[in-house]
Parts: sequence; C-alpha cells; structure tokens
Amino acid sequence: MKFFLGVFFSLCLTISVFAQKKNTYTCNFKNTALKSALSKIEDHFDIRFSYESNLIETIQISASDKDLNLEELIQVLESKTNLQFDLISEKYYVIRGIQTPKIIKGYLFSEYKQPIAGAVIRVGEQYTISNKFGYFQIETNNFKELKIQHIVYETRTILLNSQKKETVLKLQLKEKVNQIPNINISNFLTKGIIKTSNSFVIKPKKLGIIPGLTEPDILQSIQLLPSVKSPTESATKLHVRGGTPDQNLILWDGIQMFHTGHLFGMVSAFNPYITKKVTFINKGTPAEFGQRVSSTILMESEKYIPEKIRGEAGINLLNTDVALNVPIIKNKLGIVVANRTSIAPVFQSITLKNIAKKTFENTRISYKDEDFETFRFNDLNGKINWHPTENHKFYFSYIYLNNELEYQSISENNEIFKDNLFTRNYGYSFQAKNKWSEKLESETSAFLSKYKLIYNYNVYQDSEENILENYAKRNSISDVGAKSNWKYHFDKFNRLHFGFEYDYKNVGYDFKGKGKDYVLDLDASKKENRTYAGFLQYSYKNSKFIFLDVGLRSNYFSLLSKNYLEPRIVISKPFAKNWKVSFSSELKHQIISQIRENAFNNFVLENQLWTLSSEDKFPIIKSTQNTLSLSYFKNKWYFSTEFYQKKVKGITTRTLGFLNPYDNAYHIGNSTISGLDFFGQKTIHNFKTSFSYSFLRNKTYFENLNDNKDFFANTDIKHAIKWTNIYQLNKIQFALLWTWHTGKPYTEIYNSNLTSFGAPIIAYDEINNKRLPNYSRVDFSMTYDFDLVKKSNIKSKIGFSILNVLNQNNYINREYRTSSTLENKLEVIDRLGLKITPNLLYRVSF
Repeated sequence: MKFFLGVFFSLCLTISVFAQKKNTYTCNFKNTALKSALSKIEDHFDIRFSYESNLIETIQISASDKDLNLEELIQVLESKTNLQFDLISEKYYVIRGIQTPKIIKGYLFSEYKQPIAGAVIRVGEQYTISNKFGYFQIETNNFKELKIQHIVYETRTILLNSQKKETVLKLQLKEKVNQIPNINISNFLTKGIIKTSNSFVIKPKKLGIIPGLTEPDILQSIQLLPSVKSPTESATKLHVRGGTPDQNLILWDGIQMFHTGHLFGMVSAFNPYITKKVTFINKGTPAEFGQRVSSTILMESEKYIPEKIRGEAGINLLNTDVALNVPIIKNKLGIVVANRTSIAPVFQSITLKNIAKKTFENTRISYKDEDFETFRFNDLNGKINWHPTENHKFYFSYIYLNNELEYQSISENNEIFKDNLFTRNYGYSFQAKNKWSEKLESETSAFLSKYKLIYNYNVYQDSEENILENYAKRNSISDVGAKSNWKYHFDKFNRLHFGFEYDYKNVGYDFKGKGKDYVLDLDASKKENRTYAGFLQYSYKNSKFIFLDVGLRSNYFSLLSKNYLEPRIVISKPFAKNWKVSFSSELKHQIISQIRENAFNNFVLENQLWTLSSEDKFPIIKSTQNTLSLSYFKNKWYFSTEFYQKKVKGITTRTLGFLNPYDNAYHIGNSTISGLDFFGQKTIHNFKTSFSYSFLRNKTYFENLNDNKDFFANTDIKHAIKWTNIYQLNKIQFALLWTWHTGKPYTEIYNSNLTSFGAPIIAYDEINNKRLPNYSRVDFSMTYDFDLVKKSNIKSKIGFSILNVLNQNNYINREYRTSSTLENKLEVIDRLGLKITPNLLYRVSF
C-alpha cells in the first residue's frame, strides 16, 4: 500500500512540475524578429496572435526573463514593442498599434452661419459641450466617430479615421423639422400623400393603395382629394372648385402639357413609375406660377442616381410598361427611361371593352371587338441626370404622349365611312439647379412643348379611290419658354423668392370640308402670344408662430398689349396646440383656353380645341379666389373645413363648361362660385377611414341669354361625398371607396314640333333648370406584395380592382339633337358612366 501511495505521489509531482513548465516561459531573445518570437510563444502556450504584417515586420525584440506566465509575458511584449495585445477569446489575441491621444477641435454653425451653443459632442464614452461661439475641444484615443447632439438640430456623426491630428473642424448642423402636427399632415387619405397649408404632395412610388385602381394613376389619385370632381368619370378632366379642366396648369418637369390622357381621358398619360413627386395646388398659388386660373399640378420625374441598375415592369388589362434607372458614372451621371404601351392590338380585354363602350356611347361609332385593334396609345419618357457636384445639378427631360384611333364601317349601298384620329403631345426641358452659398440658390429652366390633334372623316363609294366627302379638323400648339428662379434665405425663418419667365405660344385650328363639287372652310384661326412675366415672393415660416407667403406676379401679354398684376397671399397660424387657421387670396389671368366646336356634329370625341384670347371673340379669363380654412389634429384624428369663394370673368358660351342651346353666337359672361369642403380622417392601427363632403354653388351669367338671368353652370355639383376605407394586413392591402354626388344640370325641352318640311323645332326651357339623377358608385382594390426570389432585391406585386362594384347605371350627361337621317327625328342623348369594370395587375421590380 505504501508502495502505491509513493508511486502516486511521485506521478502527481511530475505532472505538476510539467504543467508548471508548460504554463511558464523563459525569454531569451536578442534582437530577435518579433514575428519569430511570437511564433515560438504560440507553440509553447497553444495560442494564436492576429495582426497586420506591416505592423510588426520591422520590429525586433530583446528580452531575458525566466518562468513568466502568459499574462506576464504579454506585459513584457507590450513594454518592449509599444504595441497593444488584446485578448478576444480563450486562445486568440489581436495586436494593435498604441494610439496616442488625439485632440479634436471644432466650431458648430447653423445653416445660416450662426454659432451653436449647448451641443453635446461625444467620442466613445467621453463628451464635451460647445460654448457660445460654437467652439468645442475633446481629447480621445477613440478614432472611430464623433457624434454631435442638440435639442434643436439634427444629430450628426463624423468619421474620424481620416482626420489628422490637431484638426479644427467647421461643422454645419441642420435644424430639426419640428412641425406642429396640424401644419403638414402625412398619409393624407393613404400613404404617400402629404397635406400642406396650400397644397397636396403626392409621391407615386410611395403611394398606398387607391380604391378602384391597381396602379397609382397620377390624375385619378388627385380626384380623391376634396374639391376635385370629374363628373364624366374621366381621369383627366378635373374640375377643381367649379373650374374647367383647361383652367388647370399641368407641368411635367417644367413642360406645359396640353393633352393629358389616354383612351379619351380614361387613363392619365403620365407614367407614375418614374414620377418622383406631384404637387397639387388648389389655392394660394405661389407667384412663380401663372397662365391658368384654377389649380396647378407640378410633376417631377426621378432625379436619383442609383449605385446599380434599378428597374421595374408590369402589365394590366390595358397596358404594359417598363422603367429603368441606369447609372453611367457613379453618383455623377445617370439615365432614366420608361415606356408604356396599350395591349389593345394584341388582346381585347374586358376592361378595354367597357371603356370603349362608355367612350363611344351615342356616337356614330359602334363598338365591335375587331374594330379596336388600333384603339391604342403609348407614352415614352427619358431623362439624363447629371450631378457634377453636390451644389450644381443638371437635368434634361423628354416626354412623348400618343393616341390613335382608326375606325371603318360599310353601309348597305357599299359606302365606306372611315375615321382617323390622333392626338400627340411631346416636349423637352432643361433644368439647372445651383446652390451658390448657404443662403443663395437658383434654378434655370427652358422647355419646348408641341401639341397636335388631327381628325379626318372620309366617305368613299366602293373603294378608297372614289372619295365622296372629306372633312378635316386640326388643332396645334407650339409652346416655348424659359424661367430663372432665385431664392435667398436671410435666416431660418425668412426667405425671398424672385424670378423671370418668358413664354411663346403659337396656336391654330381649322375645319375644312371637301366633296366632289365643293370646298368648305368652316372655321380657322391662328394666333401667337408672347408672355413676359416677373414675380417676387416673401416667405416667413416659423412652425411655432406663423406661416406667411406674400407674392406678386406681373404678366405682359403681347397679343393684348396689356400688363396684368396678380397679388397672392397665404397665412397659416397654429393655435391652441392642435388647431390651425389659414387664409389665402389670389388673382390670376389666363390667355389660352379650350372651346367646344360644333362643326362636326357626327363625331363628338375630342371636340374641345385650344385657342388664344382675342379682343373680338375670346377675352382673357380673370379669376379671384379667397379661402378660409380651419383644421384640427390629435391622436390620429384629423378634421379640416374650408370655405372658398371665386369670381371668374371672361368666359364665353363656347367654352368647355357650357353648351349654349339657343344660338351659336358668342356670349361673354362670368361665374360666381362659392363652396365648402369638409374632410375627416381617423387611423386605427392598420385601418384608415376618410370622409369628405363638398358643397358647391356655381352660378353663371351671360348678357342677353336666359332672359338675362343667371343659371347653374354645367360644372355645378351641389353636394358630393367621398368615403374611403383602407386596411392593411401584413403585405395585403384592401381599399373601398363610395362616391356619391347630385346630378349635373341640363336644359330641359318643353316643346318639340315638326315644321312643314319635317324638321323639328326645339323649344328649350330655362338653361340648366333640371338635374340628372344622383350619382353613386363603389370601387374596390386589393394588392399583395411579395418577394419573387427570397433574399434578393426582386420584388413583385399582384393587384385586382373593380370599378362600379354594384354595376350602377349612372347618368353623366344629357343633350338633345336632331338625327342626321331623312326623318329628322329629335334624339335624346344620354351618356352613362362605366359599368362594372375589373382590372388585374402583375408587377416586378429589382
């Protein structure tokens, strides 16, 4: 037993001595390369060192110490080499160079060069505070980053790796946008719509679901807003506060647009997938914008230059489209292209059929599937974005919109009737945005816009070689303009905006008829006008006190040889924490407008033509508008009420808003418009409900018409309701919209007798003394977003929508006419809205 205990004790002693030797190390280095010494230490202690080779390749070590444990040995290495050995796990060390303390000095300034005191500057766990001169100084061994925080200004982080020792920094901080909640309302109606004091901002790429739409149609999205109506169910014919569609100024990248729709206005012609921002102004228009008396719609296309190619493509039951954003030079130069094309020549969808039935109802054209392979449209957009520096950026844009219709029918006696119609609007623009200093910036732009409408109606006998009749209609516009904008920021509250604008318009139209034995010049006009404008606007914007915009615009029209002044003002005042009151007033003039032509009664499509004002026929249109609004925002409740009054002078009986039933003479008159818009919205988790009610009273007066009594204008929709409901469940969105409004006015007939020649004599009652039945429609949409390929940037969306879910018969217009047949019968022309119309969408982006 003693023998075994002795053996066990000896064995333990041996192991202990061996373990002690293994966990200690005797240094015997003399001018030994550090790399070699580290390798020996690694083998002895079974550890590993991680380092950059250039950090130790020139270092030699001399040390002579016995029985050092690992911790003691590391201390010796740090003292001999001036390196830092950091243990990151049980067996692994990282070797770093020891950083000497660094002094960081700097000054903090606002955007307006004012020193910022009281900012907290942090580097790691160390911090300091800037003094009244904005100066700070901090000593640190942390070279990663410096963070600056302030209660008024946005937090800023500065990387220090590239900074030299004793660097004096001059840093600018941006003021936080601490807007009072009821100044700017985000997610108005749906995601991607923001309401400001005098406008709405729509961001199509961020736009949430729109009831009845599978895609974010720009102009149809605007129709959801209070005060905007489209009694004919058109996407493009927007009636804003009683105004007519031609009274809306529509700019795409600064290009004035005169044709805005596809499929006779049922789809807006602007591709939403390269449109970055849309600003809709229905009151208090800035002095920068003129030439139209109703609303202003500003569209800006993509300006972003991505790091790699980005694109998307989609298809629905009306069109296909593709859009690409391609970088050419990193962060400097990029190209954006997009194309959208009708699928009608390939596939006659139920959506297209229903739109065609509505469009051609009560026209000479009868709808058949095979007739509309050429009922087509397309649009093309291109843009070059060049950012040579952060403060100087340049843009060149191109847009092309095209619509075509070809229709042919054959009578029983082998007469061939052929209609050809195309409308085209294209344009170019150049924009240069320069920031000259922290206070001064400018934008210079120029554009060219070309519009053309051509309609030919031909009658042949047996073949096209034997022509019997030919009627032609032309309308063309050439528009060239340039603008220079300057903005000067006195400080964070005060700004001055001024500039100059030149615009040249050449507008013409003509109607001609030709037969075997005659030639008719039914009507013709060709005019040109040069507009010289200057504007000045002062802005004071303090979210805690008041928002104020005061402006003046001056327009000189060469066609009339007159100058017109247009004062503008917008005041917004927050009060009682959650309330805001606003007032705006503006004066505008318009020298170009649309008239309704009656030369071709057998074809009623595209019968509005552009013309310039003149002293004898079409006076300049003048409009004044005053608006008072009150809004409230709290706990995701939002309410607003707006009262407005407009006075429009210089309208005629040939304008789009009114069809004179008594004679074809020119009657000049005015409109008095007053109205109220109420809007309420509540958000509950993922559910948003919005309700709007509008009241409108639009009375029109023409001298020597309607017994010199005023009457309701065609745009008078007395009561209108829109109720929108949107719900999101994960990546699925649902939207439901109910639209209701009172019917449009129309002129009733009280007697109709035949003359001795068999022609009817129509006796009209007072103008617009009757109303169509009330309008009611329910629209529904659903979309689902998903990843086409997991863990990739490829995204997909599918969508489904139904217009007029309940399939209501909605009357949108009523007129009377005599038939073109020998019987000369009186015809009542009732036009109905869309029947139930579905649509499908598939879209992919990368």
